[in-house]
Amino acid sequence: MQPVIVFSVCLVALAFIVVSTTAQSADEKCERHNGSCADCIAESNTCFYCTKNEKCFHTTATKLTADDRCGTLADMKQLTCFASKMWLYIGIGIGGGVLLLVITICCCCCCRNKNKGGNMKDWLKWERIRETRTAAREEQRAERQNRMDDIRKKYGIEERKYDRSITKNGKF
Repeated sequence: MQPVIVFSVCLVALAFIVVSTTAQSADEKCERHNGSCADCIAESNTCFYCTKNEKCFHTTATKLTADDRCGTLADMKQLTCFASKMWLYIGIGIGGGVLLLVITICCCCCCRNKNKGGNMKDWLKWERIRETRTAAREEQRAERQNRMDDIRKKYGIEERKYDRSITKNGKF
């Protein structure tokens, strides 16, 4: 059991040494380009140039806030010498917001157009149902009229002329 613990401690210590030497070499790599924004930014994406003291520093990709060595985000230049880190963040935020707005509008337009076709289909369905019911009613009315005519003929009853003339289309 003892050799496993010693081996684990050695691995952890070795990992810390590798990380600290890598961080030191990255800091040194960026610090070699002090005085020139273009050289600093061209070196690596992890280097940023401070316009306040005209020095190049190393930063982690996950750090989004201002660095203590430089001051504010407005003094930090990263990825480009034309805009500060603050303006890059503002631009990325606006671009993301506009992109979300465009996607939302497109989705709403697609859904609205899809529903318009659905409403038309429903309307056509109900129109067909209404037409079939109307046709069935007319057919029943004609059958009823034929039966009444047969009964009148059988018993010799004449149809009154004013029965159908009072109402429109034979409806009361």
